[in-house]
Amino acid sequence: MNIFPSGSNNQAEYISKTECNFRVNIDKRNVKVYKRTKEKKGILDSIFGSKKIHRDKMTVKNTNYNILVLEIKNAREVFLSDDIIQGDNGNHVLINSKNKEYISVGDDIFSFNTKDEIQFLESPVVKSGEFKLTYAIGKTNTYFLSLNKNRNKIFYISNVYLKKIGFLTKDGKTFNWENVKKYDPNIYQWGLDKSTEKKEIPIKMIEKRY
Repeated sequence: MNIFPSGSNNQAEYISKTECNFRVNIDKRNVKVYKRTKEKKGILDSIFGSKKIHRDKMTVKNTNYNILVLEIKNAREVFLSDDIIQGDNGNHVLINSKNKEYISVGDDIFSFNTKDEIQFLESPVVKSGEFKLTYAIGKTNTYFLSLNKNRNKIFYISNVYLKKIGFLTKDGKTFNWENVKKYDPNIYQWGLDKSTEKKEIPIKMIEKRY
């Protein structure tokens, strides 16, 4: 199975080849991640733009993601994101590679460590497809997988607090969008990155976006 995580915020109508940064090949518990071979643009491409292909229609044959950048054998678990708003499932991949190490594949590829056990991955495309918000829900905390300004950390907030403010459902399995949609989605991560409840953890960059 091949997945093309999207690095684009503009997913409402189409996604181009160049807006998906990686191809993730999943064979049972073995995972390979490829990046694109850079294309030489011709005169017609410069005039009319590159050919557009919806992410769901991408295959090995009609794309050129051929440079292997990461290989994981016998991963503990592979999460494909759920989009509970637009239905654009699989726009982000999270790999539990070993013990408490997780590898995020979306805009970039990076790893982080946590003693928590992640159970769910959601990446809803919100506000008419203008941008996506990606977070991993663990037993204890929820991890927001957008990098900070220095691109060296992510943050997390306890599930107890997120349930208290009505973001997380009582069973801890998903976000309560009846409450979340009341907040302005233009505010980065709904302003949770400025919360006093926020805690940060460092990441290790594996492969940057193009």
